[in-house]
Formats: sequence, structure tokens, C-alpha cells
Amino acid sequence: ADGHRITGTPVSVALSFGEATELEQRRLWLKTGAPVIRMQRMRTQGEVPFMDEQVSLPRALFPDIRDVSSVPLRIAVLAQQHGIILSR
Repeated sequence: ADGHRITGTPVSVALSFGEATELEQRRLWLKTGAPVIRMQRMRTQGEVPFMDEQVSLPRALFPDIRDVSSVPLRIAVLAQQHGIILSR
């Protein structure tokens, strides 16, 4: 770890759609039965895998996501496209 930022490249993306689990309901402040989008991506640096990313998104905030081609490489870009400001 030399202090350089590593973002990597998503090499595989899978989407699924369903109702929020209890954990997703708590973390995303959703009601029972709320629809969510689940995204799983493997990121690599060079050709070396270094991150398995799993993301749950409230469907109400991202209604136009229908397939992998409608998802940008960076979550920040996806949020910005939908008028969502991310903070730490």
C-alpha cells in the first residue's frame, strides 16, 4: 500500500431485482416489500481481482435501471445521474 488511490475496473456485473430483505430495509430505511435492485461487481486492478462489490439500491430512486448496460462504472456517477448527493 503506497497510498495511491485504486479504483479498479468492474469486469463482471450482475443485476437482480426483488423485495428488500430485513437488512436492506433497515439500512436503506425502506418499508416491507419495497423493491430493490441488487448489483454485484468484481473489480480488478490490472488483471488481479481485488474487490467483490455488492450494492443494494432502492428501486424508487433508480427507476430507469433495467439491465447492466444502464449502470455506469462508478456508483458516484450513477447517483449524480439521479440527482443524489453522496457524502461520507
